[in-house]
Amino acid sequence: MKKAGILAVIFLCAGVSLSAQFHFSAGVGGIFDASFINGHKSKIDSNSYYRGQQYYSPGGLVFFDLTYIEANVSFAYTFANGIQRTVYNDKKEYKGYKDYNGNMLQLGFSLLGKYPISLGKTTFFPLVGASYDLVLSGDINGKVIDEARDFSQFGVLAGVGFDFDLSNRFFLRTEALANLRFPSSYMKAQAEAGGITRKATFGIGPEIKLGLGFRIF
Repeated sequence: MKKAGILAVIFLCAGVSLSAQFHFSAGVGGIFDASFINGHKSKIDSNSYYRGQQYYSPGGLVFFDLTYIEANVSFAYTFANGIQRTVYNDKKEYKGYKDYNGNMLQLGFSLLGKYPISLGKTTFFPLVGASYDLVLSGDINGKVIDEARDFSQFGVLAGVGFDFDLSNRFFLRTEALANLRFPSSYMKAQAEAGGITRKATFGIGPEIKLGLGFRIF
C-alpha cells in the first residue's frame, strides 16, 4: 500500500509538471492558399516551353495544438487555371496564355513544429513542417477528372504565427506560411509523355490561416 501511494504521488507530480510545460488547445478557422509553377518545362533548340497550373484555394479548417506541435485538417474548394508559356529565341520574344479552367475539392493535412515566444497577451511562433493535399474530385472545362487523386501533392511549409489572447481560454490565431509543393503524379506523367525531355516543376505560394482557438488545458 505504501509503494502504491508513493507511485501515485510520483505520477501526480509528473502530470502536474507536464501540464505546466504543455498546453493543449483546439480551434476552427479559415484558410486560403495559392500555388504557382505546378507543371513541367522543356527546351527545344533556342525555345523554352512551360505548361502548368495555378491554384487558388479558399476553405475551412480545424486545428489541434500541443504547445510545440500543431496539426491541421482542412477542406477547400480550388480554382485552377492551366497556363502555357513559350520563350522564343532565348528570351527575345515571349508568349503566354491560359488554356483551360478547372475546379477541385481537396482535403488537406499538415503537421507543424512550432516554438512559442510569449510577448505578454500575444504569443509569436515560427513554424516549419509538412502538408498533404488530397484531391477528392474535380473537373477541367466542365469535364470530370477521372483520376482526381493524381493531382494530390505533398508540400513543405515554413512561416510564422501569432496568438492574440481574447480571454484566459479563447485566443485568435493568425498564420502566414510559404508552401513548397512537390510535383503531382499527373504532372510527372505529363513530363514523361510524348518522347520529349521535360522536367517537372515544384509549386510555390502563400498559405494564410485565421482561426479562433480554445485552451482545453
